[in-house]
Amino acid sequence: MDLLVNEKTIKKLKNQYCKAKQYLNKYFAGKTSRKELFDKNFHIRPTSNYFRITCITDNTRFAMRTLQVNNEREFYEGIDKSFLFLADMEKIQSLLQEQIERVYGFKPYEVGKRKEQTEYVIQAKFCQYLKKEGYNLLTTEFNIKSGGRQRVDIVARKGKELWIFEIKDGDVATDSTEQVLAYKKLLEANKHYCFELLSNFDEELKEDFVIKTGVVYTKGQKSKDNIDALFRYDKETNSFSE
Repeated sequence: MDLLVNEKTIKKLKNQYCKAKQYLNKYFAGKTSRKELFDKNFHIRPTSNYFRITCITDNTRFAMRTLQVNNEREFYEGIDKSFLFLADMEKIQSLLQEQIERVYGFKPYEVGKRKEQTEYVIQAKFCQYLKKEGYNLLTTEFNIKSGGRQRVDIVARKGKELWIFEIKDGDVATDSTEQVLAYKKLLEANKHYCFELLSNFDEELKEDFVIKTGVVYTKGQKSKDNIDALFRYDKETNSFSE
């Protein structure tokens, strides 16, 4: 993996992350409980050109589905739609994809097209698990490179540690371990950029953070193989264990 990043991409991302922080602070000023409800069920995923409001509920049709917004006005309207989407989530389960997208902006999976426990559902469940375990969820599908699919599934902070996680719905194959370790090298080579971006979502993130790696899997057994944490998701008990 090339460890160099595109300066133009980073500049755009820094601008977008700063805007996201500004818009969130403005929208939720004086609305602490409202902000807590939003953070429990959504997060903002900035890209170099737009923002994605990402749903992290573990609903089979809606887990990790996103609403794209392009400017400040759409950002606020998107958060309004997110709360409406959350309130109506149970009663719109059986609606067609286009009906839901037209009203709420989020594009769900089609009815019956996905298994109950997909990688995306497990990703959302793990986001919720991390929150309960005292991690601060910062973002998902984190990408500081232009082009390609060099994205970290989940980024979260605990103490001075910045954790990056890969989700694997199946056995922990060698490529999952290699993938998360490659991401670690990329982020370590560009720690100052990571800090400039992610500190917008976490004032407690320090510049001297330590990067830790983790993999989530669902089948078989696996040794850690140079990663810092290995979590097995049990679909029967709906639980994670190290």
